[in-house]
Order: sequence, then structure tokens, then C-alpha cells
Amino acid sequence: MNYPTCRGYGLRFRRWHWMGLLAVWIAACGHAERPNILLIVADDMRLELGGFGAPHVQTPHIDRLAKAGTIFLQAHCQYPQCAPSRSSVFTGRRPDSTKVYDVFTHFRPALPEVVTLPQLFKQHGYTARAFGKVYHSNLDDAPSWSVPHEEPDLPPLHWVNPATAARLQKKREAAARIPGLTPRQRAQAAYGPAWEAEDAPDSAYHDGQVTEMSLKALRGFAQRGDSFFLAVGFRKPHLPFVAPKRYFDRYDPTRLPLAENPGLPTGAPAYGPIDGGEFRAYENMPAYPTRIPDDRARQLRHAYYACVTFVDAQVGRLLAELDRLDLAENTLVVFWSDHGYHLGENGHWGKWSPYEWDSRSPLILRGPGVPARVATSALVEFVDIYPTVAALAGLSVPTGLEGISLLPLFRESARAVKSAVFTQVLRQLPEGNLMAVSMRTERYRLTRWTAESDRTDERFVELYDREIDPRETRNVAGEPKYAGVLAELRTRLLAGWRAALP
Repeated sequence: MNYPTCRGYGLRFRRWHWMGLLAVWIAACGHAERPNILLIVADDMRLELGGFGAPHVQTPHIDRLAKAGTIFLQAHCQYPQCAPSRSSVFTGRRPDSTKVYDVFTHFRPALPEVVTLPQLFKQHGYTARAFGKVYHSNLDDAPSWSVPHEEPDLPPLHWVNPATAARLQKKREAAARIPGLTPRQRAQAAYGPAWEAEDAPDSAYHDGQVTEMSLKALRGFAQRGDSFFLAVGFRKPHLPFVAPKRYFDRYDPTRLPLAENPGLPTGAPAYGPIDGGEFRAYENMPAYPTRIPDDRARQLRHAYYACVTFVDAQVGRLLAELDRLDLAENTLVVFWSDHGYHLGENGHWGKWSPYEWDSRSPLILRGPGVPARVATSALVEFVDIYPTVAALAGLSVPTGLEGISLLPLFRESARAVKSAVFTQVLRQLPEGNLMAVSMRTERYRLTRWTAESDRTDERFVELYDREIDPRETRNVAGEPKYAGVLAELRTRLLAGWRAALP
């Protein structure tokens, strides 16, 4: 049988005959034993994995996970920043419902009675636990967990080299004596180098310790026979790019590619891509607006990929422990990253933009009810994780969810479950805040920039034809031949996410 190739990745769709469909349906809806949930989240990981079109990135464990399950090649976040994206995943609501547009706001004030995804499982008798960065930093949600969430006893940003750590401690003490600094300014005043490759064990790092804590919890679940919902949050590959040296040594930086489209998109607003404000807060970064030179860009990519491989190793340890404890067969594994990341594409470093590298990131499911060796290019959103995981466990979801179950894709991976996906981002500018709402269809990306307080006050429009411009290098919104397309897509965007459902 010939399978259509998934564009750009060299992967294949699996079309299931009726026996396969029946098996998936029985597994999803009639499994005799309640499936456990292992939800693994990485921070700032773009969809650039070794087995999926990026052979220069070493992710053997994540690649094997994907081959044993289903990978969603067009999974898009609702907001390309940590706290808003995670709030959307765990509540099943979009940012305009959670009211989380930054890394300081909790979703409970806007949704005081919301039942989060882990809370739903806790209500059905599961032990719900969390280790590491699951919600954003200090924005944890106590009702979600059976026992309090736990973090390693390390600062959120830390460097392992003793001399560097001592020097940065002095910088922190000096910043504390400067009057008028905001907490964020005080933190950035003590930032160290953007990367560090130290000859140290995994356990010297936040993510290595999170793995150890999670492995211990898995052993406890197995010993007691608990049904569990375990959320494991890794901080990498978030800045600073610090990881054990052996992960850096697995790469030859001279062979790593640089961004193919390092310039700003033609016709894009100056506030669309942002020039690495987060990157430039670190010691060895050139000050804005100096361009990050190619040699430094290559070093940054080397360090970023080393951190990706470090996270991959932690994923491998978790999966191996599931096997050792005989838990793998009845555990649904969900691997995702809160959003994507730019490494110089579109003249942009970091996240927090309405472009493809930021909106799209990995989403992989493996376990009961999920077919193996499937890659689907259907457009899906991170608000779909909640209803999908609940459906695979046979749980009824509360009203008000703003995503849909993706179970139909497990029966027919080539079908479309929605005609568009939506990402938004708030841009804070001296002349007033703007909100960008971006709609991604199979072919186009349309972004409307409006006043934050009045979505009818349109300030700028971007339109990218990804069929002929997959890197989003030219805004065609002003070109006459796209006038009809622009009018149709604007109408669809204004109709909102509900109109994109079948």
C-alpha cells in the first residue's frame, strides 16, 4: 500500500483498515484498566527533533517515543510564552478566557471554579503529583495536586561552575542594594553567561534532580498500585543553556546549520519579530541593536541543542523506568513543550512572536488507545490536550473547554479536525499595548495587530503564503493578487476558533 508522504518531514500517514479502527476504539473506550498518565513538558523546545527532519539534533529517546505512538506535526500553542501556554493546556481554555497574557498572572482569578486537567483525574481517584516546572515558576495551582508540587532546591536560573556561581551571588547582592529596581530587573542584573558546559553529573542540574524525584514517585506508585497522573516539568532548553559537558561534546558546532532566513520578514511591523531581548540580558551577548554575529549564533545553537539532548536523556530515563516497573503498557505518555522557539529565524531570537517557529512545538502521545508509528499533519492546538487525554482515560470533561478531542485522528490520521488554529501574543509598546491574533490555516498565516483594549481597532495586518513562502519571509497582505484571500481569511479570523471546527 502506498502512503502519502507528510510534507517536509519524510514521514508517512498510517491509514487504518476497519480492524485497526476497531482496536483503537476498544483501547480508547473499553480498556479494562484505568490508564495512568505521565505528562512530560519541556520548556522552549521547538519542533526540531532528530528523527523528524533535523538529523543534526540528537533526540533518540524522544524519537523512539514518537515511533511508538503518534506525533502531531502541526500542533500550535495558544500563546508563545510559558505561563499563558501552560494555563491554556491545564485549563483547556484560551488566553482570552484565562486572562493570562504574561508570566505574572494566575488563571484562578478569572476562572475560580475551573477544574484543571490533573484536578479532573484527582477527582476520579488518581494520585496527582507534579515535579519541576509544570505551571510557570511560582504560579502553581494547589487544587491540581493530591500533595503539594515539588521543585529541586535550586534557583530557577543557576550555573554549576563554582567560580561563576560565586561571582553571580555577588552581583545579586549588589543588585539588591540598588533602589527602584523591579524584581525582574534585579534578577536580570545577576544573569550570567548564556551557556555553560560543565563537567558535572545530571544530578547537579535542576532537570536531573527533577528526574530523580519523578523516578522515586513512579516506584512508589508501582509499589502501592496507585492510578497516577504524574506531571514532570523540565526547564531546558530554556535559557541559560547550561547542561553537562558531555551533551555539548556530542555535537560538532562547525557542522550545525544557521537560520536560513535570518532577516526580518519583508513588510512586517518592527514590533513583530523582537530582537532577542531575553538573550541580550545575558553576559556574553551583544547589546541591542547590535546583530548577533554568526559565530555567536552558532555557539548559541550548539548550546541550545546540547540542552535539548540533555532533556532527551531525562525522557529516556523516565521511559526506561516505566518499562522496568511494568507500567509502560498501561501508561499514557504525553510529551509536549509549552511553545516553540526562534534561533535567528525571521531576525528573531527567543519566543513571544506570532510566527511559526514560536507557535509550533512538539506534541507526542503514546499508550493505550494511541496508534503507533503515526505522524499527522492535521492542524491541532494545545487546548486539545485536555479533552484528548480525558477521553483516552474514559473521563467526562467539564463544560466550558475550548479545545476538542483528537481521538478521530487516531482512527484516521489524514483527516482534518479543524480548519484553522489560533495563537495570540501581547506586545507592550511605549505608545500603547497591541494584541496580535494569528490564524494558521493549511496554507496561510494571517495576523491582525489591534489595540489591546479594542480588537476592532486594527493597526497592522500580516499575511504569509506558506505554500510558496514556508519560512514566512514576505508579508503579502498589501499585494493586489491576495486581496480576495485576505478578505476571506480576515472574515474567518474574526469569526474565531469556534467557526474553525467541522
